[in-house]
Amino acid sequence: MADQHLSPQNQANSKYNFKKELKADVWIEPKIVLEIAADEISKSPSHTAGVALRFPRLVKIRRDKDWQQATTLQELKEIRQA
Repeated sequence: MADQHLSPQNQANSKYNFKKELKADVWIEPKIVLEIAADEISKSPSHTAGVALRFPRLVKIRRDKDWQQATTLQELKEIRQA
């Protein structure tokens, strides 16, 4: 399934900001939504988003949503503060 969503030349979108040591092996286009469960949303000095999911795990693929309906970084930070 991932092969059909690979980004051109397996490159990150230029708008993504990430540390070189955290570069992914595979880049995909934002076309599918995954529901992820995690034990905790923690503050992270390592990730440019400023947060990290502790012990993340895939719950399911959300075929009822498109990527524009996924949780935003701002929403994730608000969940963490609650």
